[in-house]
Amino acid sequence: MPLADARAVCPVLSTRPADLIREGRALEGLRRWASRYGPHAAKDGSDGLIVDVSGVPHLFGGEVELLADLEARLERDYD
Repeated sequence: MPLADARAVCPVLSTRPADLIREGRALEGLRRWASRYGPHAAKDGSDGLIVDVSGVPHLFGGEVELLADLEARLERDYD
């Protein structure tokens, strides 16, 4: 979303310059963290992450349980 559009939605929006090195390190940390959920966790472009969970859900008791575990760990580790 362009900044002007974001400010139209939220006039008190606070912004700061991007720190690409820090963001890259954070994404790499998140990639390592997400490898719990699949053997192939990789960066997707400069700001995305993809995790192949094929064949993994049964280890968590199913897809719903895998998602619940992921959400709970995200809240605990990154909140």
